[in-house]
This record gives sequence, structure tokens and C-alpha cells, in this order.
Amino acid sequence: MLRVTATTLADAAPLQSHFQSAGGRDPNTAEVGSILYGFWGAEDVVLTRCEDLVWEVCCHGGDAAVSRIADDLGGVTQPESTATSVDECLQSQLLKCRTLRTAKFLLAQQQGAISEFIARVNGDETFSELRPTLERFLSWQTFAQHLTEPWRVAVVGQPNAGKSSLLNAVVGYERSIVFDQPGTTRDRVEAEVIFDGWPFQFVDTAGVRNEARDEIEAVGVAAARVSILDSEACLLVVDSSHGWTADDAALFAAIPSTHARAIVWNKVDLAADHQPPVGVGPVIQTSAVTRSGLDELLNWLTETIIPDVPAVSEPLPISASMIEAVEHALKTQNLEELRRTISQ
Repeated sequence: MLRVTATTLADAAPLQSHFQSAGGRDPNTAEVGSILYGFWGAEDVVLTRCEDLVWEVCCHGGDAAVSRIADDLGGVTQPESTATSVDECLQSQLLKCRTLRTAKFLLAQQQGAISEFIARVNGDETFSELRPTLERFLSWQTFAQHLTEPWRVAVVGQPNAGKSSLLNAVVGYERSIVFDQPGTTRDRVEAEVIFDGWPFQFVDTAGVRNEARDEIEAVGVAAARVSILDSEACLLVVDSSHGWTADDAALFAAIPSTHARAIVWNKVDLAADHQPPVGVGPVIQTSAVTRSGLDELLNWLTETIIPDVPAVSEPLPISASMIEAVEHALKTQNLEELRRTISQ
């Protein structure tokens, strides 16, 4: 982090010439307390106007990037090393945000949501009165984690069910080898999609069948099973022209019930007499060729994986040290220790 201290606004002119705000805002006219996300050349940076003539520039490119920015600014910068651990965590997390929607939540934390939470903990409430607030704070752990990490979606199914074609249609370009031969995708292929402001990482896995044809395919199938366990959601892609089989039923049953899971009844553009299964799980009918059902699929993912979205001003558990302190306090009911810990 660099701290920029100028005598006059003219001294801070390099800020205007080198910093490009993602929102088009001028760092020299932004209100005090404003936090701007943008770019310094090829570097992603977060710039905060702390006072009328004081700014902080945070980047994640290492010492070399910091040196380049300092050179651009001339003699009005100095390294800043007094930030608290929570502030440092917020700055680091902001640089990892993939969308403006997720960045807004972290900006709100930096602009007072976390400070208000700490102030409430340090207030006059007893532990019993404060317990619901602490429990609510921890309840947003998964949501807070995925402000900077995409929600992982495993795409599984039997060989040649159309998994790769479906993923290519969702992403908009080809990431998987698509060929009309069962077992083409031997290893997993990952692609990230932003939908409704939320980041998703789709993992296109090897086709799963009872008996792998060779050692390479067997490794891919094993990786597919690991991908299922590592995901928050799992889509079982079924070739509708072949219908629902016992292997499909076994694979769907193998997906942990804790995961969001759905049956993607694929290739509906092909004429077939088969009907999707009833009473097994959610069914979404799709076609990679005509792109029908893709919006329904993405809407289902968003509504199922992220059913509850907090208010932007809600304090969120973004610091591992704060999470640990609150969890410990809920176990020990030691409010004084919690106050000492989070106020450091």
C-alpha cells in the first residue's frame, strides 16, 4: 500500500493522469472517504481518499508494482504499514472481486459496516442480547467467501450426454473438445461465467460410466467424482434422445444431498419419445444447439445456490481472525475476550 500526501491538488496531478477509475470518477474531486476501484496501467488498484490531500493506493502486484506506482507519483508517496488486519483483509479481498456487484458488498464493509459491528459488540448489550447478532454475522460465511471466489458447479453425466456442448453454449466459446464420440472429454475443463453479477465456475468433467475403457479415462472419471464433492452445485446432463437410464439414476443418487442438484434434460432439439424422470429432482430441458433452456438453467443456479442475499450494509465475516473470535465467543460465552480480540 502507498500513502499519497500532497501540499496542493496540483501536487496530486499524477493521480489523475495515471489512475483510471472503473466508474469514471476523479480521485482529486471524489468526496473524502470515497473508495474507488480502477486501474493503474495494467495493475488493478483500490484508491481511497482519506483526507482532502491524502490518498491511499493499494495494489496486489508485489514490490515491483508498488515501485512502479511510486515512480509515477514522484515524491508524494510513502509505504503505509499501519493498516489493521481487518483493513488489510478488506483491501486484499477487494482486489479479488470479479464483479461490481460483489465489490459493493466489500466496499460497504470498508465504509463502516464492520466498524458498526465492532462498535455494537463493544456496546452495553449483554452476551445473551448480543448472541443473535453474532450468530447472524457467522451465518453469512459462505456468502462472504464467494464474494471473491466463484461458486463451483460440476457438470457431470454419461459419455456423450452433451456436457461439453452445453458448457460451450453457456460460456459462449469452446473450452471443451466436442466430438460425436463417447468419452471425448477425458479430463475436467473449467470456465468462469458471470451471471446476474455473481461469479460461477463450471467444471466440465469426464463422462462417468460403470467401466472406464482405458487408464486415461479412469483417471478422468476419478477427477469427475472429486469435482462433484468440491462443488456447491451439480448438474447431471442426460441425453434426452436416449432417455433416463439406471446409470443416470445411480449417478444422480451419488450426488450429495447437501448440494444443489438438477437434471439437465439435454438435446431436446432432437426428436425423441423419451420423457424426463418424475419425482427425482428438478428437471431443466435444454439444447446447446438452439440455446433453449439456458436462461432457465442459470436462473435456477442463482436462486438455488444464493437463495438469500444480505443487505449491502450487513456486516459480513470477511476476516478469518474475526470469524475465529466470534465462534470462540459463542462457545465460551466470554464477551470480554471477544471485545479485546476484535478491537485489536
